[in-house]
Parts: sequence; structure tokens; C-alpha cells
Amino acid sequence: MPLVFLPMMEAFIAHYGMVILFLFGNIGNVFIILLFYQYRKNAWSIYLSSGTIINIIYLTFDIPIFIYTYFHDEPIPYSLVFCKLRFYLSHVFGQMARYLFVLACFDRYILTSRNFHLRNFNRSINAKCSILLVIIFWCIICSHQLIFTTMNNQQCGQFGIYHIINSVYLFISFLIIPSVLMIIFGYLACHQMKQFGSKIRPLTNNQNGLIIITRRDRELLLMILTQIFIFCLTTIFYLAISLELLITISRNENKSIERIQIENFILILSTFFIYMNHAAAFYIYMIVSKGFRHDFKKLLKKCCKQPITASVIEQR
Repeated sequence: MPLVFLPMMEAFIAHYGMVILFLFGNIGNVFIILLFYQYRKNAWSIYLSSGTIINIIYLTFDIPIFIYTYFHDEPIPYSLVFCKLRFYLSHVFGQMARYLFVLACFDRYILTSRNFHLRNFNRSINAKCSILLVIIFWCIICSHQLIFTTMNNQQCGQFGIYHIINSVYLFISFLIIPSVLMIIFGYLACHQMKQFGSKIRPLTNNQNGLIIITRRDRELLLMILTQIFIFCLTTIFYLAISLELLITISRNENKSIERIQIENFILILSTFFIYMNHAAAFYIYMIVSKGFRHDFKKLLKKCCKQPITASVIEQR
């Protein structure tokens, strides 16, 4: 018997869930940019702020198209250009955001490294160059989607052998590589900070200099480690369904209606979790970091005082 309740749950997630992610995700991302602006000379702030800007673009571009195409046909059924750009830009923005966060994890690792030359990479100019390289790299690497994405029976997507090749590519570049790199750099940063203890860390501009590890350094590492955990946890669903679909497509298996419904539901749910990775950073930071909450309160007080001050001046 078909699982009739699954399509209803899919529609609920695709409509209300995605709208919530779109609104609260973008609001939270804007707050992150405003809060990290005061640390704009630090490499970690440049990485996270740049990734947050990409997240805003990604959510703003991708979620409205996802919602529309779920409940309707393709926005422009006969537009091959839109079809190609939709998949290309969505993939480019998603990959940029993920690998900029990988760079933020790498930044936390090199900050605690005993290697002076490696620590010396922790500079704003190097961060900006790395971001530029990431942007150029993914704009080029993802260009295959511009070439091979096409229309078939008024449906936009990847078909034939390219669908299998693209699935393997996404499985590796989208899920495996960033997850492994985040875990490695996060573990090394945590391990090395524990070795330094609570008293010292190396200066980035002095090979023999030592300074106290700040609470902000520790909280920032905790923020990043928590985000790594959430990323790995939420990508498990997408990893599982992608692997299952890849195997069944390669075997050309016949599926029952119930199995198709279950696969579609898991795919919608896993897509929701993927979007959540681009929307939840602000709320993760608010939960785990006392310093971040303090900065947020200061920002709200500053925003509330400015209109009052302006009205007092006008009355005078």
C-alpha cells in the first residue's frame, strides 16, 4: 500500500521548512557579517565572513527556485540557458561556501602549529588570496555542468552516463572531501591547543614569542568544531540516499511505488539538511559561544541607541 502521508510531509518541508530556512538563515547570516566586521583584519573572520556572504547568495538564489520547481513545472520550461545556469550557479555557490569553511578550519589548525612558516600563513592577505583561488577554482571545476546539463522532456537535469559520473563527482567533492578535511583540521587544532594548555600559544609574527591563549580563540574553535559536527551529521542522509540512488541507477533496478516514495522523502529531507548547513551558523554560534552572544547584545544595544540619539538631536 502506498505511503500516502509521505507526499504530505514532503510538501510541508518543501514549503514551510524551506521558507523558514530562507528567512531565518539570511537574517542570521547578516548578523554574522555585522558581528565579524570588527575582526575583519583577522584571517578567520575573513574566511567566515566570505563564506557567510556566499551562503546568503546561495540561499537567496536556490531556495526560491527549489520551492517553485517542487510545486510547479520548470520556471522556463524551454530555456536551456536557465537550466544550465541554475545547476551551475547552485553548485558553484555551495562548493565555495563549504571549502571556505574548510579554510577556516585550516586557519584554526595553523594558528596552533609549532611550525613558524606554517603559522606565518595566518595573515589577512593570504586569506584573501586563498578565497580568490577557491572562487576561481570552483568556477572552473563546475563548468562541466554548464556543458552537460540539458533538457529532456521539458525536465532540467543530468541524464544518461553523465548522471552517474556527476553523482560520483558530487559524492566525492560535495560530501567526502570537505567532511574529511574539516574533521582532520578540527581534530589537529583541538589536539594542539590542548598541548599548549591554557597559558600559551605562538605569535604569528615572532618565531620565539609566546602569548596567552585568549578565551575568544577557544570559543572560536568550539564554534567551528560544533559546526563541523552539525555538517557531518546533516550530510549523512544525503550521503546515504546519494549512494543508494547511484547503486540502483547503475543496476537499472525496478522499484516499487513505496520505495520511490521513501526515496523521494529522504531526498527532500536530506536537501533540507543541506540548506540548513548554509542557514544555521548564527544560531550555532549563539548557543555555544558566550563571547558571540555578548557581541550580539552589544550590536543590538548599539542599533537601539542610534535612533534615540538621532531623535534627541533633532528635538534640540
